[in-house]
Parts: sequence; C-alpha cells; structure tokens
Amino acid sequence: MLMNGGRTGGQWMSTFEYRADMRDLALDGRHWRAQFGGSSGSGPKMGGYVLCGPSMYVFFRLTMALSVFALFYAELLNEDSSTLGLSSKWYLYVEHWTLLVALAYFGLAFLLTLFAVCAEGKEASTPPLLVIVCWTCYGVLVPASLGCALMWTFVTQSAGEWITYRGSDQSGFLTPVGTFLLVFLDLYVNRQPYYATFHGFCGILFCWGYLLFNILYTAVAGGTDEHGNNYVYRQLNWAQYMSAGKLLMLEIFVLLPYFNALYWSVVWARRRARVIAKHSAV
Repeated sequence: MLMNGGRTGGQWMSTFEYRADMRDLALDGRHWRAQFGGSSGSGPKMGGYVLCGPSMYVFFRLTMALSVFALFYAELLNEDSSTLGLSSKWYLYVEHWTLLVALAYFGLAFLLTLFAVCAEGKEASTPPLLVIVCWTCYGVLVPASLGCALMWTFVTQSAGEWITYRGSDQSGFLTPVGTFLLVFLDLYVNRQPYYATFHGFCGILFCWGYLLFNILYTAVAGGTDEHGNNYVYRQLNWAQYMSAGKLLMLEIFVLLPYFNALYWSVVWARRRARVIAKHSAV
C-alpha cells in the first residue's frame, strides 16, 4: 500500500523505531538547558511551563527537592528503632527504592534547573552525564511511584501489612502516596521529554528488577525480613500458591510499567505521524 507520495507501509513504520527516539533524545540533549528552564547563550530564558517563569521554576524545583527530603526524613523517624542499625532491612522494600530514586531525581533536577537558569552556556554537543542520570531517574519514577501508591491502596494497606509489619499506618501512607504526588506534580509542570524507548524502558527495568531481587533474596538466597519472615511482602510469598494479592502485585509491577511504555510509544508515534504528514503535504 502506498502512502503520501509513494511511501510504503514499511518505510512509514521505519520512522517509529528505536533509533528515532534515540535521535530525538540526542537532539533534546543538545538543548538540555531549555528543558530545565534556561537557554543557550544570552537568549531569553524559556521557563519551566507556560504559567511558570524561570525564577519561579527554580523555586518550584527547590520546593520539590525539600519536600522529598522531608518524606525521606519522616520515613526514617517512623521506622522501628530496632531496625535502623547494622541489621536494618530498610533496603528490602520497593517504596524505599523509589524514594531513594526520587531523592536523586529531585536533587539533580533542582541543581540542573538552577544552573540552566542562572549560568550562561552554549548548546551542548551531547547531554552532560548528570542530565542523563536525572532523565533516567525521571523515567523510573513515573511508573514506579504510581505502582507503589497503587500497592499501598489496594494490596498492603488493605491487608494490614503496614500496621502489622511496618510500624504505623501513617508511615506507610506518607512514603508511597507522597512520592507519587510529588512525581506527578513535577510531570505536569516540567518541560522534559519522555520517550518510550528510553524513559519507559528505564521504568520497566526498575520495576522488573525489583521483582527479580525479591525472588532471588527470598526464594533463592533464603533471606528474611526484619522479623524473620521468609518474605518481604506477605503477598509476595513465593513459597505459597498464587493468591489474589500476589496476582495484583505482579500486575502492578509487571504490566503497569509495560503499558506505560506503550502509552508513550503511541504519543510519540502520533507526533511523528503528524510531522511526516505535514512535510509530505508541502
């Protein structure tokens, strides 16, 4: 089938491939200052969003960084003091993994925004390493923070997991839901790109990587939580048969990041189709 002046279906589909996302990401990397509210050279600062100028964007990013640090500090305060020593199992929980990624992301995002807005600079040939790290954390947080919030709402909290094994239910609420709200507020405000074949895949690797860690730690290595149970979450007890809770946990951390990447694939495919149609009509 011919499309737009002799383009075949195969030629059309070749525009929606991995290399196209990588080219766009490389181009955005050259203009990374604009993505963080700044500009190249002495041109006007672009700002973070249509309703948020450069100076306000710096303040917004500072507020977000301080907020996620406050979440981290509150989580440590609410942990059982007996688990904060050398035998701490704090690292076993996916919401804590996500919180640490959020600390890295919002800290780097503030520093990069401050630098982009306040310092002069030329267009980069490639994005700096810190920009790549920041964008990687961004890709991880979008599905991971939503997954942790859904996990608390529909799985662990409803089964009393947080009250029985994790201290107070307030501690359990603040970390997953607070991180989710901060991430998606930032997602609404920022100008950063989100590519299925970079950011989306980062989210997939993080969520699937945690499940693999959970299996290796408990089912293979025989690890336990801080109370000696042979599981981290009761719903993910690999020594037992499939339950409703386990099925829901697997759907959240296997299917959600996968469909997140598919969603962004559709967004960028639609964008490229419009660009190609526009150029074909000229």
